[in-house]
Amino acid sequence: MRYQSFTVKDTRGSPIHRFGIGPSISFKPSAHSRFDFTPLFDATDDTPSVALFAVFSYVFGGSGEGNEAEAPASTRNR
Repeated sequence: MRYQSFTVKDTRGSPIHRFGIGPSISFKPSAHSRFDFTPLFDATDDTPSVALFAVFSYVFGGSGEGNEAEAPASTRNR
């Protein structure tokens, strides 16, 4: 999800609210890398129809335990 609320100078009485919602898809091609793709779809009139976010992350370091790419938030603390 993504929520934004902002105003333009001298128009503080009528803020623009943007809200997008969508799934997050993660793919782990190796133990040290991860690719996240998130399409967000509009839920208000002021929101763009679709906003896409793509993130590639890589953990540099040795091959010791604990050097794996971070797990998705939904699987932490289990």
